[in-house]
Amino acid sequence: MNKIDQGVNKIDKSVNFTALVNQAIRQYYNQWVWIPNFHIEEHACLTASQLLERTRMVEYLRHSDDTVSFTFYPTSKDEIARNKKIHEYANGNYNALHDGFVYFNIKFPLDFLFFLKSRTWNQVEQAVHGFLSMLYWLVEDKQHILDQQLERTTLKRISKILDGDSFKNLTNEANAYNKEYGGKARAKYNDVYFSTLIDLGIDPLIFRFVTPILQYLHHPFHFHDHITRLNSNFAVNLPSGYMRDIYEDRDDWQSIIVKGDRQNDNLQRAESSDEPWKIWVSEYTFYHGKGNSENETE
Repeated sequence: MNKIDQGVNKIDKSVNFTALVNQAIRQYYNQWVWIPNFHIEEHACLTASQLLERTRMVEYLRHSDDTVSFTFYPTSKDEIARNKKIHEYANGNYNALHDGFVYFNIKFPLDFLFFLKSRTWNQVEQAVHGFLSMLYWLVEDKQHILDQQLERTTLKRISKILDGDSFKNLTNEANAYNKEYGGKARAKYNDVYFSTLIDLGIDPLIFRFVTPILQYLHHPFHFHDHITRLNSNFAVNLPSGYMRDIYEDRDDWQSIIVKGDRQNDNLQRAESSDEPWKIWVSEYTFYHGKGNSENETE
């Protein structure tokens, strides 16, 4: 990707972004919520009653803090596909994520869940591309890192965004501020800066998840060493409760649920937790309880 003309580099273009992020973090209240899979019986071709019968002895689910992970820095098509499936789960397609793990319950930060539920997938992608475009513009001395690591299609979309009027206007105002360096020029630059954030679809809800990427770019050695899908500096890691479905007949999902021949297994394992199970079974039973007979899968 060709560098855009960013003019005299007298001011730190990340100052306004960082200030806005810090304000968002201070105002943020830390709440998480479990989102149960209310239609997991469909994945087993059972009714809800049959599923509950086969899990009557279960007291735990396998648990992980980072098996499900949404990245704002996609480096492959697989990561983008994973992001889309997480968006689908958040919006009610609960069986979209199964990939050797069958997910009963996933825990979301409340603000991130609202971000996913209040936007179409195209709008979510727009926000990711908008943020990466702003990131690219802010760190001109490290753009080569993004060129090397970002997924190719994503990089092309960023290039197209950077060639648009929003960044041309922003660059012009940055150059004017560099030249005049006065109060009026700064106020005008700030207005254009925040207008650009809005135009790009960058929502304050996601600031706290994407700022570590900006901070990491100031340390390119660590940036190269640590960029992985599961790294918390580049992703929103979502705790999950699941049954394993990798080794066919020997695994939890097949033996307990599909075949129902391990009815006395409470699924207590070294990595298990009772929290996602208790929440899932309570909410699932209520969802499929009295007055909800239409939810039964025949």
